[in-house]
Amino acid sequence: MGKRDVVASAVGVALALWMIAPSTARAAGEQAPVGFPVGYPSGASYDVFVATLPGFGLLVDTNGDGKFNDERCDPNGLANLAIVGSSLQFIEVASLACLALPSAPPLFLQQACYLTASVLAAARAADEIVIEQCKYQDGLVQAAEITAGYQNSKHILASRLEEDLLQCNNLISLRFPAALGGRAEEVSGLVKLRIEQFEQLLLAPDATKRARTNLTRGMTALGAGKFQDAGHFFCVAYGILANSL
Repeated sequence: MGKRDVVASAVGVALALWMIAPSTARAAGEQAPVGFPVGYPSGASYDVFVATLPGFGLLVDTNGDGKFNDERCDPNGLANLAIVGSSLQFIEVASLACLALPSAPPLFLQQACYLTASVLAAARAADEIVIEQCKYQDGLVQAAEITAGYQNSKHILASRLEEDLLQCNNLISLRFPAALGGRAEEVSGLVKLRIEQFEQLLLAPDATKRARTNLTRGMTALGAGKFQDAGHFFCVAYGILANSL
């Protein structure tokens, strides 16, 4: 391969970094403000770190909310980066052949070869930086969504538990303590939380006082192994609060 071919190939691969674009846009996601909100990444340092990704076409506002911090990097763009990086790495290794080229004038082939190799090294470093930026972005988005999913799962379980309490559901799992594979502590904990919220908000003081009395009776019964009685008192306590609103 001649000098012109080597330089042309190197420049062509290096310029590929600036030609990465996603092939298709993802469908817009559901944006309803329901449940625990996702805490997507934000902040001045974060903005600086991922600022180049939209310019490379790696981050696209697929849901039309005008933000990029809730998006993952385009997988096709990442694949292109990986291909470019592998090609640059291969050519860098091949640049060891520069030693076999003449360094004397008038062509100075060895010097030209090393110059090309240095350009390729810089291009590969840039390629690796962009890949790391995408890994960082995707990791933050995934962590935020996992956290929101966990919190919303807790809300769903709590809502279902409140429905069971309101109906005084006689499910055995709601009567037995955790030591026996049940959820009695969850039930008492939820009733206690609601009573404390009523007390903090000064809602229905008389009803709140009666609810706490029944909670105390339930806790005593639970400690004594009287699971059915405990479940009854917890249901009564919750029902008093629910019917006071």
